[in-house]
Amino acid sequence: MAHSDGLPTPGQDGGRPTPYYPVFLDLRGRRCVLIGTGEEIERKAQGLMEAGAVLTVITPHPTPGLQALAGVGRIALLQRPYQEGDLRGAFLAISATTTDYALSHRIAEEARREGVLLNVVDTPHLCTWIAPALLRRGALTVAISTQGLSPAVARFVRERLERLLPPEWGVFLDMVARLRREVRRRGVHPSPQAWQDALGSEETQRLLASHDWEGLWESLLCRLTQKEMYPAQQKGG
Repeated sequence: MAHSDGLPTPGQDGGRPTPYYPVFLDLRGRRCVLIGTGEEIERKAQGLMEAGAVLTVITPHPTPGLQALAGVGRIALLQRPYQEGDLRGAFLAISATTTDYALSHRIAEEARREGVLLNVVDTPHLCTWIAPALLRRGALTVAISTQGLSPAVARFVRERLERLLPPEWGVFLDMVARLRREVRRRGVHPSPQAWQDALGSEETQRLLASHDWEGLWESLLCRLTQKEMYPAQQKGG
């Protein structure tokens, strides 16, 4: 299905939502471009920098935060409106120009020609990718998407998950990663089901809820190194 401007409509497929393919992109060392104005651009800049992107921000009205980032060399800041050619050589771009549809359309046209992955905020038919609602707990990242149908529902689900996965889950994940290495160092290879049983046990949940990290470590280590229960030939974990 095509939009009235001639561009394909990623957000629609015969009345059905687009079956987006969920991915996590490695942006380290890749050139990314942000176009637009306001605090939203600054927030997106922070997220891209955390992912290791080489970032160019194009805005006629930079926030103080963006100016500070440019001042210490964290971003390249072009204090002007978008110009044809700004996406050349970019891997990914985000445009927060929804108040100017003609401009958003020009950016989308260049992105298509240059093969740049583009997100136009709140304009899914101009996008080649959409941003999910994110829940981060350290290295644990949960991405929630409604395939562009309702960002409000995605935010609602994220808020529910925030209660199910409190901040200490980031610490828990780091501990389990260290535990995995320790179990392997001891020559034990618990099965995937053994890991599920250990992590999902009532004792594990009780110790996690009480932030008893030492007790949790000892409990899980004991469960996972019982060789008679989890023989070494069972590769997993």
